[in-house]
Amino acid sequence: MSLDIVDLDALLAQPESEHLEFKKATNTFHLDDVYSYTVALANELGGKLILGVDDTVPRKVVGTKAFVGEIEKLKQQILQIRREEVL
Repeated sequence: MSLDIVDLDALLAQPESEHLEFKKATNTFHLDDVYSYTVALANELGGKLILGVDDTVPRKVVGTKAFVGEIEKLKQQILQIRREEVL
């Protein structure tokens, strides 16, 4: 999912909640952490995990190199972890 600048500005103005998490993740972000946050968001019936933004106020967009070009691989890894937990 991509965001345009208007959508991102609207999100940056919101406080973190059970449906919205910001993480700096400048260079890396551990797969276990991504999994934990996605499970928590799913348990709350959905939400957004935004990487590359300071999670302290005032929030600043810092960018991220975590998972560059690997989003599909990341999705598959998360699904694989879930399958292993279910078994």
